[in-house]
Amino acid sequence: MNLQRIENTREMWLNPIDEPEDTRPQCRHCGVRFNEQEAESDDGYCSESHWHLDRISEVKKQILTWIEQGYSEKRIAQMMKLYWFYWMTDSTVERWKRAIAHKFEEVEKA
Repeated sequence: MNLQRIENTREMWLNPIDEPEDTRPQCRHCGVRFNEQEAESDDGYCSESHWHLDRISEVKKQILTWIEQGYSEKRIAQMMKLYWFYWMTDSTVERWKRAIAHKFEEVEKA
């Protein structure tokens, strides 16, 4: 009797039951599968917050590009207000302003 249970377990490990393929879209930020009807964003993200979080690297790349192009700190702040700050919360805007100021301090020291 015990041998039969062992044999059944072995067969289950060797021949797993095929699970149906999950065809729901996968969030580009967190990797979780989600229903398109429940999604807040239709860009491949499960929520608006994940869409915004995924854009942080894009914002950083843009700031670094502007610095490389010789933009001043004031000009970058104006460009950020025009292109990025409108969808950010006040605390996030202040964090980016501090990050930009810190980056300019590093550039001046170098």
